[in-house]
Order: sequence, then structure tokens, then C-alpha cells
Amino acid sequence: MLMVSHNKTENKTQKTKNDTVLLVPLVICVGVVVLSIFVLLILNMQKYEVQELKMDITIGNYTGLNLDPDVIHFGTSKKGEERAITREVIVINNSTYNKKVAIEVVGNISKLVFLSDNYFILPPDSNRSVLISAKVRREAEYGTYTGILRALFK
Repeated sequence: MLMVSHNKTENKTQKTKNDTVLLVPLVICVGVVVLSIFVLLILNMQKYEVQELKMDITIGNYTGLNLDPDVIHFGTSKKGEERAITREVIVINNSTYNKKVAIEVVGNISKLVFLSDNYFILPPDSNRSVLISAKVRREAEYGTYTGILRALFK
């Protein structure tokens, strides 16, 4: 009878060893999967690059130009003039990978300004022209309208 009892203890010890042998590879596999997911998430979390340019237009009772290069100036335009004033901005990608570009206009000038293109993918070492047009409507109030042209790169 002592032998039978000894065999049961031996069987339990053997089973515990077998369970441990199976558990170690499982823990390693789960660890590798979790680490892989973490690395992929880090690589996909590219930061946005933001560039901003100030913009302005004045609505008055005359037409005037402002050619200063410090800001995108549309000058002074008569109320209700049916012509668009257009400026060009060149968007450049000097990197070695594609960049997604989103362009928006913020500020009270936004209701007067229109973009030729506001979302595109720019290949490496390339550039693209974006036209920015301002048109003063009859219902616009006299005064200076300001805002920012914001480009987001990812």
C-alpha cells in the first residue's frame, strides 16, 4: 500500500512539471504578442507637424495692394467687387516618405477665403501649389478680416 501512495505523489509531481513546461512557452508567446502590439502602436503614432501663416483682407471703399511678404495679404477690396484676389502657397515635402496634408482657414476671414485644394497626399521630395482666393461679397461689412492658414502634415 505504501507503493501506491508513492506512485500518486510521483504522478502529481510529474503532472505539475508538465503543467509548468506547458505554461512557460504560453507566457512567452503572450509576452511577444503584447510587445509586438505595443511596438506597432508606437510606430503608428506619428506626430502632426503644423505650420501656420497669418492672413488678412480689408473691405473698404477703394482698392489697394499690400505686397509685404510677412503675411498673406489680400490688400483692400471694395465691398461687393465681383473679382477674386488670389495668392499662391507652395507646399513642400522634403522628407523621404509620403505626407498627408490637410489645410484649413480659421478666423473671421474664413467666410471670404476659398482654397483650390485642402486635402492631399504629397509624395517624397515634391511640392504642390495651392491657390488661396478671397472674394468680398455685397453683404460683407466694412473692416479688416484676419485669420490663419493652417497646414497639418502627417
